Amino acid sequence: MSKIRVIAAETHTPEYLLHKYWARKPHNILSYFISELVPENGIVVDPFCGSGVTIHEAQKLNRKAYGFDINPTAVLITKVLIDPPKPMAFVETVSRILDDIEPEITASFSSNGRLIKYCVHAIIAKCSSCGKIQKQSEAVSKGKSLFCNNCGAKLRVNLENLVDTEVLSVAFEGSKTVDASNGICSQQKEASRCSLFPDVEASSSYSFAENRRILAFCGMTTKHLFTERNYSILNYLSSAFAKIEDGKIFVEETEMHFPRNSCLEESTGGRSSQIMQDGTLYFSWLGQTHFFDLGNIFENAFYISF
Repeated sequence: MSKIRVIAAETHTPEYLLHKYWARKPHNILSYFISELVPENGIVVDPFCGSGVTIHEAQKLNRKAYGFDINPTAVLITKVLIDPPKPMAFVETVSRILDDIEPEITASFSSNGRLIKYCVHAIIAKCSSCGKIQKQSEAVSKGKSLFCNNCGAKLRVNLENLVDTEVLSVAFEGSKTVDASNGICSQQKEASRCSLFPDVEASSSYSFAENRRILAFCGMTTKHLFTERNYSILNYLSSAFAKIEDGKIFVEETEMHFPRNSCLEESTGGRSSQIMQDGTLYFSWLGQTHFFDLGNIFENAFYISF
């Protein structure tokens, strides 16, 4: 009986830490399987490539690789990973934009000559049962749950029921302590309500599909995730980045084609891999009963290759 080799997952290297895309698989384990199972002229196919770890590791090992994903964010991340912009060109371009915006941001996030690192906000919520508006600290706490101090119903302290926020404390750069004094908290609360760039069009307002599993409620948009101040900064940067002419630094649009094969919608949680007869290492999120025709995917789906 052959011995089973145990491979310890390594920490993600810098190129995989540029984003927070979920389910990044350990790069060293994928690299091991590719090097051991795919011949020099073999092909690696990942029909749900996500952030492109499999594709990139195959690229580093000089294998031909194809990646598919219906999420345009996944496609963009993978494209940048396998064909990144030149570092100095990126730094010079982005630094100019950040230098332009820095004076306004520094002025807003400063107090008495000290630069603010972050502000801690607490939600002021509206009870969905009786309509009572109350601070998080005013609600009745029972275990890990909060209850309305008026009607006793469970109080859901989330973005959907958010009416306002209060600043509880402010942290400063170079300091290990926070300032919870009324003066600084009130100052930053008012500052957080103001747009730093009122003349910049709100180009970053996108609607979310309702999905209770990720706390996305009906009518939720990007703006719900930010204070007015931070949202204005986001819009300024979005507008400035859109003017970058270098297509490898700023990608205006990711074109996607969706596979027609319905099996893609029946995927299971268990990821498997197997070697195909032509030397292709095939990574799949699909269960054994959902194996689909690769020819259909190659013909009808967007793919990344190198």
